[in-house]
Amino acid sequence: MNQHLAHATTCQRQQGAALIFGMVILLVVTLVGITAMQGTTVQEKMAASVQFSEVAFQAAEDSVRTVTQEARSQRPPPAGNGNVLVDALNATNGNPVTRTAANGGLATTSNAVIAYTGATAAPGFSIGAGSGNFVFHRYRITANGAAGDNVATSTLIQELGRVGPSP
Repeated sequence: MNQHLAHATTCQRQQGAALIFGMVILLVVTLVGITAMQGTTVQEKMAASVQFSEVAFQAAEDSVRTVTQEARSQRPPPAGNGNVLVDALNATNGNPVTRTAANGGLATTSNAVIAYTGATAAPGFSIGAGSGNFVFHRYRITANGAAGDNVATSTLIQELGRVGPSP
């Protein structure tokens, strides 16, 4: 009889231990789940940042492309100003010329600043050789792009040259 009573007492004590063990396992699983969710949130933010950076870079590239196409066309831009290179060459006090590109409705902004950086003798240019009538004009295009309310920005610098009459 004593053995039966001892066995019943041991069972009553173990019932509480199973509950505590189950609660500890549940707590561990919950902590693992919360940690996984936080890691996913951080990865999502990083992916969005990379996407904004790419869009800002593409906006800056679009500004450079717009300016170089305008420079090659020798036609005035739609705003009615002169050619971008002529404007930069004629700018007073070295003030650069700015062009803003339309970005097709994306949440981006971009602009390009064109500065005339000087002229040197046109190497290998045989027309009018020795007369000094033709020089190599150098321009610097600095394009800035921004995406997502300036969450990401990108700056590109490109040099452009053209042989033409001396100023």
